[in-house]
Amino acid sequence: MSKYVALLGNTPSLSFAELEAMMSDSTVERSSNHSAVLDLDSDRQASQLQEIVGGTFKILKILFQLDQRAHIASNQIAEYLQTKEGKIIFGLGNLDQNNLTVSPQSIKSKLSENNVRCRYLEGEPWGLSASILTHKSNVIDLLIFYYQQQLYLLETVAVQDVDEWTKRDRHKPYVDAKKGMLPPKIARIMTNMALGSSIEIKTDVPILYDPFCGTGTVLMEAALRGCRVFGSDLDSSSVLGTQQNLDWLAKNLEMKIDYQLFESDSSHAHEYDWSEKVDVVVTEPFLGKPNPKPAELPNIFEGLESLYLGAFKSWLRILHKGSVICIVFPQVVVSEKSKKVEYNLLDLIDKLERFGYTLLVKPIAYSHENAMVKRQILVFRLH
Repeated sequence: MSKYVALLGNTPSLSFAELEAMMSDSTVERSSNHSAVLDLDSDRQASQLQEIVGGTFKILKILFQLDQRAHIASNQIAEYLQTKEGKIIFGLGNLDQNNLTVSPQSIKSKLSENNVRCRYLEGEPWGLSASILTHKSNVIDLLIFYYQQQLYLLETVAVQDVDEWTKRDRHKPYVDAKKGMLPPKIARIMTNMALGSSIEIKTDVPILYDPFCGTGTVLMEAALRGCRVFGSDLDSSSVLGTQQNLDWLAKNLEMKIDYQLFESDSSHAHEYDWSEKVDVVVTEPFLGKPNPKPAELPNIFEGLESLYLGAFKSWLRILHKGSVICIVFPQVVVSEKSKKVEYNLLDLIDKLERFGYTLLVKPIAYSHENAMVKRQILVFRLH
């Protein structure tokens, strides 16, 4: 086992929850707001993990401890780079400038003294971007990292494939700005949280169901995780559009996707001809109007509570003991008479307990910047 560092995405608490769910039998330690330390067997395992997760944009291996004196640390880094073959092209990030500042120029000078050809690429504090590392080969991406009162040198061993994520987000044939606004990375995170929390999967290939499939984003990400996917929506155009997107994905990646789609209200999902029980539900239901007026909110949330409760009751007939649900709840905060008033559906948690749903993961906030309706992501298990 070696120690690696995962750099977490824009919603680090959600990214960390994904890693925790997926690595329940391994050590995952939150080392800072935007990083987690992992115990992994090899660089290959790190690469495999990076391909699967949605919330981690880079995984680095902890190489060795650095001296806290800058000139000695520079020599240590230069000596490490000299072990590489050919011209050295490197980047150097530093997430802890307060404890150690190493000049890339001093490293270049040391390499030049030893007749090593080199080039330095300017990056961000967390190192070179995923885009650079995806499109440029033989680039060495280093990072100075503070962990357990010590400074360490890290090297990137795996990075998020930005091209593939962008392709699925922007190039799929069916889009609807009013639906399916859940980004692919969040859909993947939610899928991984559900699958990682599922200790009672009944089949060799997990069965995942999205009862509000929209444009099929959740089903696409679940299919890439090897699931058999079922999807439904009250809107027939969404069902047809989801089929187009799943077929597009299968054709582009030359893969077979085992899917079934049907038109249904979420509270009548049980009326479909289910031959097997569902292992996991991953979904973003209707969240209400995107820009509601404050006076409308009490009625809106009353209607949403009824919608959600009806859906959960319906799912009781298609789930088995141990099935897991990863779901988005809406949240709106407004100012009323100089006071902040929050509207949410968290009162449902106690009501759902009476039907056998236990909360596994407490609400994790996620939202687009400036969005009035925020998302809260929760995980339940049916017991």
